[in-house]
Parts: sequence; C-alpha cells; structure tokens
Amino acid sequence: MATDTERLSSSELADLLPAIETGDRLRRTDCLRLWQTDDLTSLGVLANRRRELVSGDTAYIHPAMHLNSTGLPVPACPECNVASTVDGSALSPEAVDQALMRVNSGQAGELHMAGGPHSGIGLDGLCRLVERAVSSHPQWKLRAFTWQELEHAAAKDGRTPAQALAALVSAGLASLVGGALADLSPDQPHLCSDSISMMERRMPWIQAAADLGLKCELCWVFGDNDDQETLTDTLVCIRGIQDYGAIFECFAPLAFRWHTDTLDLPMPTGYNHLRAVAIGRLFLDNIARIRSSPHAVGEPLAQVAQWYGADDAGGFCAAENSGAQGAEIRRDRMSNLLREAGREPVEL
Repeated sequence: MATDTERLSSSELADLLPAIETGDRLRRTDCLRLWQTDDLTSLGVLANRRRELVSGDTAYIHPAMHLNSTGLPVPACPECNVASTVDGSALSPEAVDQALMRVNSGQAGELHMAGGPHSGIGLDGLCRLVERAVSSHPQWKLRAFTWQELEHAAAKDGRTPAQALAALVSAGLASLVGGALADLSPDQPHLCSDSISMMERRMPWIQAAADLGLKCELCWVFGDNDDQETLTDTLVCIRGIQDYGAIFECFAPLAFRWHTDTLDLPMPTGYNHLRAVAIGRLFLDNIARIRSSPHAVGEPLAQVAQWYGADDAGGFCAAENSGAQGAEIRRDRMSNLLREAGREPVEL
C-alpha cells in the first residue's frame, strides 16, 4: 500500500506540498487547480498535512442551544433551518421566553440565535431579543443574527451598519452568527458573478464589526456542482475580506438546502463536501478553524472530513427537555465519534 508521501509524489498536486508545509499562501490558480483535480485522495492528504500542522489531533466541539426566532429558513445554519416553521411565522415574546427556559442554567455554552429576515422585526426587535437572552442566561455566550437579518432590520429602522451593531452591542450582543456572505435562495440556488458583488456590498458590516471587536463564523453556502471559476473567485474574495477585517473564527462549507416540502433540490454529495473542506483548509490560511458538523452532513461524512482538513465538529445540543443528563449524553456521543475518527475532542 502506498504511503501518503508516495501518493503525493506521483500526484498532479505534488508541487503544492512545499507551500503547504511551510504555510506559504496559495495563489488563485492553485485554488482553481484544487477544484479541478480528480485526485480527491491526494487533495485530502495535502489538507490533512496542513490541518495537523495547525491543530495536531485536536477536534473542537462546544455546547450549544439554537433558537430560530423568525421561523424562516436559514440555509447557513442546519439546526436553525430545521426549526423554521411552515408558514414562516415569528415566535411571540412568550414563545421566545419558553425556548430560553429550555436552556440549562447550570452550565455554560453558546446560545445561537438566527432566522431569516422577517418583515415585522426591525433593529429594536433584535435588541429586545438580545436583552431577553442575556438577562435570562448571562453565563451563556450569545451568538446571534446573520448578515441578511442585520441588513433587513437596519434598513427597516433606518440605521447604518455601524449604528445597528453598536445598538446590539449595547444590548449585550457578544458575537455574530454572520452566516453566508452571499445568500442563496430557491430562485438562485447557485453562486454566480452577482455573489461576489453581494459579498463586497457587505464590507460596511465587516468594517463595523471589526471596529467593535465582534467576531463571527462564516458558513460558505454553495450550490451543488457550481462553476469552478466562480467557486474560486468567492474564496479569493473571502480571504481578502478576512485579511481586511479578521472577524471570521471558523469556516463551514455547506451545500445549499432549503427547508421546505415544496422545493425539490438535488442532495449535496459527500464528494463535494470533502473537496470544499479540503480547499477551505488549504486556501483560507487566515481562518483558524474549518468545520464539518455531524448535524449538517451526517456522522460518517463528518468523521471522514476530519482527515480532509476539518478540525471543528460544531456544537452538540446542550439543552432541550432532556436537561443536563441529555447534554452529557450528546457530548459523549460527539466525543466518541471524533475519537473513532482518530481525533481528540476539545471543548471550546
């Protein structure tokens, strides 16, 4: 059986190994080659080399509670997306309070609030959500709102990005969900040239977040079998934005899904997910963690992704009706999955 070194020596990607091992930045042409190669195994070997230089055998997890307050689809967060309602009705203040009561006060974790932009919710409504969450569970780290939610709420109340984020920070917001910089929808389920323009138009939000010291996660939502040149250009844009603002803590590639019974979209393939994880690790050298969550892609694929560049498995549910004991069971399950994959789980 060929060793990794022997496999790489005969691969079309062999010339990239020195840059991977020294941490030198790959070029756009290199990124395009990674999308175009048919040698997924060698791509995984390269990504794993870089992953282990950065993180060793560590795989990060964290306790989390998800709350979708708008009831609308959120393609950038599988857990919040599943919580979307059939009619897209926003939760009442009483329903929000009931959801927050499910959070275990005896432990700490990440309270993750994200939903689609709702016509009835402006900036003041988002601030009230933050105040409710922070006052009820101050020991939990609040991560809330996608760029799309923020844009809609700020426009509804006539606020600039800097004003909107400053108001949310004053209400107690610690970090942003962020999500996708380019939003896909049933009408546009693929990345295209307009996606780059959308990402660039969000630079005032990036600047405002950077000025306030706010961090976020980046869910890179892409369409199944998207154009390779476009995929490359969006990653070039993401790397440039991170060079500028340094606000992204984690990169999570997700194939586009829309939570509805009426829309028929092709299922994302494991092949495309592993390629996206590996390229994220190799090309986005300025983003610390690369995520492949069992909740998003299934347990077997998330385990394999740990050898294709991923070093973050996302959150395990830390609340719900099963309480602290149930959270411990879910923590143990995710930890065991990672150990079975040959990685050592570490809780953020």
